[in-house]
Amino acid sequence: MGYIDKNLKICPRGIEKINLIVPKINQSEKWDGRWCLVTFDIPEKMKSDREKLRRILKKLHFGRLQDSVWISPYDYFDNLQGIVEENNLQDWIIVSITKKLGREKSKDLAAKVWPLQKINERYADFIKNYQRFTWRIDRCGLIFRYLNTLQDDPQLPHDLLPNNWFGQRAKSIYEKIISSRNIDITKQDK
Repeated sequence: MGYIDKNLKICPRGIEKINLIVPKINQSEKWDGRWCLVTFDIPEKMKSDREKLRRILKKLHFGRLQDSVWISPYDYFDNLQGIVEENNLQDWIIVSITKKLGREKSKDLAAKVWPLQKINERYADFIKNYQRFTWRIDRCGLIFRYLNTLQDDPQLPHDLLPNNWFGQRAKSIYEKIISSRNIDITKQDK
């Protein structure tokens, strides 16, 4: 049995698979105020290593402060040190944990580094579509819209999010939609 059955429905196994890939970070937990800071100066002759590192940082939702300076509010120190050592890049990469990054407030810094306003607008649009047009939009479309937005969401702690953040409300709606078994992706809600 696959993830989508022959009648174009997401099967329970497909829902389980979706739940495995949806981030489980709890934004309601209090942030400890520490940043994971990655700085690097990898030589041009090692460009592929530099690009690999950037891909890893993007996948972990680090924010780019500068081309070679990336930050995250989550402690990836051990994970990244392992990658640095595994790839023999100790001479070119520094991973550190710090409380302070310049003079800006952490919330302002987060707004500068991540496209939080655009992501929040996408969550608001998802909520609006669910509230107003549920009867016109199939639930599967809503699920994919939410997951597409979630993929771009760095899942920052609540302390770093803009006021009136719609991510948690969108998540609750997503969970309500996904909890319906055998979501029919050919029919529209009425």
